[in-house]
Amino acid sequence: MDTIHIEEGEHIILTVRKHWLILLRDSLGTLVVAVAPFVLFGMVSFAGFVPVVELANPYVVFATALWILLIWMTLAIIWTNYYLDIWILTDRRIFIIEQVGLFDRRVSTWGLERIQQITVEHQNVVEFMFGYGTLTVQTAGLSDHDLSTPGIPRPERVRTKILHQIGTIGRLEAMTKKQSEMIKTISHEAKGYLARDAAALAEIVEQPEGVPANVKKLAGSALGETRRGVSELMGILSGDAQQGEMTMERIRFDLVDTVRDAVELARPLAEAKGLALTVHAPSSLMFDGDPAKLRDVVIKNLIENAIHYTEKGSVTVSVSAHDGARISIADTGIGLSEDDRVKLFSEGGRGESARALNPHSTGFGLHIAKSIVEAHGGRIAALSDGRGKGSTFVVELPTLA
Repeated sequence: MDTIHIEEGEHIILTVRKHWLILLRDSLGTLVVAVAPFVLFGMVSFAGFVPVVELANPYVVFATALWILLIWMTLAIIWTNYYLDIWILTDRRIFIIEQVGLFDRRVSTWGLERIQQITVEHQNVVEFMFGYGTLTVQTAGLSDHDLSTPGIPRPERVRTKILHQIGTIGRLEAMTKKQSEMIKTISHEAKGYLARDAAALAEIVEQPEGVPANVKKLAGSALGETRRGVSELMGILSGDAQQGEMTMERIRFDLVDTVRDAVELARPLAEAKGLALTVHAPSSLMFDGDPAKLRDVVIKNLIENAIHYTEKGSVTVSVSAHDGARISIADTGIGLSEDDRVKLFSEGGRGESARALNPHSTGFGLHIAKSIVEAHGGRIAALSDGRGKGSTFVVELPTLA
């Protein structure tokens, strides 16, 4: 028996069964056929053309029971087919389910992108008066792939729904194409700006004389951050823009080394604010995934956020292994309200104090970090006892390979 498979993200728009008059027509036709032999036999017996047979005759009883059983089976098939024959329109496809007898079901699937024309026909006055007709779907390909289904109630409405969804798909495809082109443009422009900044900083760093040592040191740190920013930006934008996904590597690496690298990248920021930045981790923890994205977009981002929102005290990074890997970044900062926790990982979501303490925040960093963690099969969460009580961000990654 065939079944339909609704894909993730696919939504059912409309379900259609044949018009009730089809069921009534087929049922009444079967009942007429059922009583016809009895009426005919009574008429010819009454006219004297055949001898009268006693109703209690076992042969008559057996034939009558067999006939009634056959009629009931026919009605059961008619009713079953009526209930199980169905059209399903989703936002991507059309499913046509046909019940064949009592025990077999056929499912045909038609992608909306293949449909070229849809026509409606009322074959007689009865169909027009009762509002049903034949719906014919013509698709790209051979003519025998076209589908013609009679008995569809309100076929004009069904046709309109299908055409509207086809139009929606066309508009979405056009929007996706424009979005892809826009992302490419933004990627090119952003990379250009960052590259020019990196060139200016490199010139300061490489000046043999006339530039104070502390300025060179700051420029060198900024140069490293800018180059990492270029790499991070291109990594985020390197995915399939049409699918809304990022390209992920799958390599074996030491997660502890990756966490320690992220800590060292963020250490100058912590030192500038006079915060203690410590790491507690085992000597090694092997993992399969994308080390660059986990380091730059997830762990480093979480550590820098903790530093931004901590005025005094410390930021502690911990790594542990138990049925996978658990990375926690705990701070003694401003903490989180319940409202903050609800919206932190949404697109553009920021806490109440984000603008004051971290004016450069766009609100998308944690959303992107969440998508990367989930792409690794893990989860990310924010914990806090409330305002002024610090916060802990936890990243849990699945069982190590």
